[in-house]
Amino acid sequence: MASNPNSPFTSMEMTFKTGPLNGDGKDGNTRLELFILTGPIGAPAVAYYNNDPAWDQDNDPIDPGTTVTRVVMPSPVGSPGFPLSKVLNNKIDIKITAHGNDTWKFSFVAKLNFADGSIATVTSVDLVIDQDARELLYPLSGAVITAPSVVSAA
Repeated sequence: MASNPNSPFTSMEMTFKTGPLNGDGKDGNTRLELFILTGPIGAPAVAYYNNDPAWDQDNDPIDPGTTVTRVVMPSPVGSPGFPLSKVLNNKIDIKITAHGNDTWKFSFVAKLNFADGSIATVTSVDLVIDQDARELLYPLSGAVITAPSVVSAA
C-alpha cells in the first residue's frame, strides 16, 4: 500500500545510543527537550518532549553505553501535527539544560509515525552536546519513508 501524503504525524520514537566511555552519558539532573520544528530554532514546535517535572532532581540519567527511547508527541497536545508530505522539510531540535558541566556523546534513530502506518526513519551520525553547545538541529531531509504494510487475511 502506498503512503498517503496527507497522513498526519502521530508520534516520534527517538532511540538514543550513548557513547561507551565514562563521562559520555547525560547527567540525571540535565533537562532534555526534543522538538520537531518546521523552521529555525525558535520557530513554533509541531511536536515536543521534555523530561520535566523535577528535571533538576537527578531523575533522568542516560548512562554511558546504554540505549534509551523517548516518545515525542504532537504539540500542543491533540494538535494534528504535520502531514507526511512535509516531513523531509522539518528538523529535530535537541536541547539540554545542564546544572553545571555535562557532556553527552550519542547517536540516535528517530522513527516518525503517521496515521496511515507510514514511518519516516532517520539515523544520526555521532553527536556531542554540552553545557556550552547545548542545542543542535538535525535535518529530517535524509529520512527514509516506509509505506504501511499490507496485511492479508488468511
